[in-house]
Amino acid sequence: MFSLFVTTMWSLHRIVGFCLVRVCGLPALLPFLISGSLLFSQTSYACPKIGGLVDFNCDEKHHIVGLGDSFVGGRGDLERPTNPGYISRLKLAFPDSISIKIGIGGISSQRLLAFVKQAFEKTPRGPIVKTLGAADILIIDVGRNDFFEEVTPAFTVTTLKRIGLYVQAKTKELYKSSPLIVLAFLAPTTRRFQEPFVSAVNAVLLKTRSPTFPVYLRFDLLDVSTISIDGIHPIAEGHQLLADLAAEYIGDEGQMRSKAQRSDDDKDGIYDQFEKRRFRTSPVLTDTDTDGLSDGTEVFTLRSNPSKADTDGDTVSDGQEVLDGTDPLTQPGQPTTTPTPVHTGRPTRTPTAGPTVTITGTPAVTTTPTSTATATPSPTPTPTATVTPLP
Repeated sequence: MFSLFVTTMWSLHRIVGFCLVRVCGLPALLPFLISGSLLFSQTSYACPKIGGLVDFNCDEKHHIVGLGDSFVGGRGDLERPTNPGYISRLKLAFPDSISIKIGIGGISSQRLLAFVKQAFEKTPRGPIVKTLGAADILIIDVGRNDFFEEVTPAFTVTTLKRIGLYVQAKTKELYKSSPLIVLAFLAPTTRRFQEPFVSAVNAVLLKTRSPTFPVYLRFDLLDVSTISIDGIHPIAEGHQLLADLAAEYIGDEGQMRSKAQRSDDDKDGIYDQFEKRRFRTSPVLTDTDTDGLSDGTEVFTLRSNPSKADTDGDTVSDGQEVLDGTDPLTQPGQPTTTPTPVHTGRPTRTPTAGPTVTITGTPAVTTTPTSTATATPSPTPTPTATVTPLP
């Protein structure tokens, strides 16, 4: 719809522009150019949506990333052996999004925090950091294995909060933007010995959740009939129900939260927080270079330079070239260019299908619980991570 509107407006600009230039002259043309740029901005959402979802980091892609244990990895989903789990199943609800999972079997919340810290401290930074940096929405689902480390439910909840805050701080430090983070309640278990701990963690999560501690995925509502024979992992039906719960949140409340955290005060089609540092535009001017085109139109539609009135240097402004039907990116006599995005500063991905980050083994990390209980994780192999396209 947005592309159709832009095409229609481009043609309208050419027709009206011809009349104004030939009949009324340039002075009469300028007001129309200005109003036209505003019209472009008001009709499209700032940083155009991807498949109806807010492009939270404004990179023209939408990444949904899951971070956690074997639930995120998809264990128990035998119906999809090559691409299991509820994170992968989100692709059915959001086909234009890229779903990525970082699932580490058997990991606890404390060891996941240590694993993430090690990933960010490593030089050069690997696929884990790049994946988290590219995320628009990050789902954190971990904590059920804390039972085996004999920590308290309150300690688990505190660690979950620390994971979210750490990822938020580090991605903002590196990429000047952090993902929209949402934490999941623990899905129920039919293991009698583990059920009291899982229920206690969920009780603390329910009591302490807030806008600053966004525990909104109600995986605790999962029907226990969809849990596998091991008493903890969902079967295929269970993973689909988790995907449905996550999709409902992402498409509704997740979008409201996303919009609330992204402003576009000058109505130019670019979120204010990205204007100066990424696109070199003004957050208070709809048309930074005064060429008659809104900044968002130049960045996302024309691929012209929003801070340079004459992108191709042919002495004709970009706005005038649009009206004349010429290419604002190419000087006369040169071959027409293929527009490319002008923004930089974030990790980029261009897979044809959603990738997965595969972790083999459980990270051998050193942890020091702050609760009264003692965590005694058994020795495990060092993990390896690879990003590969999914079928």
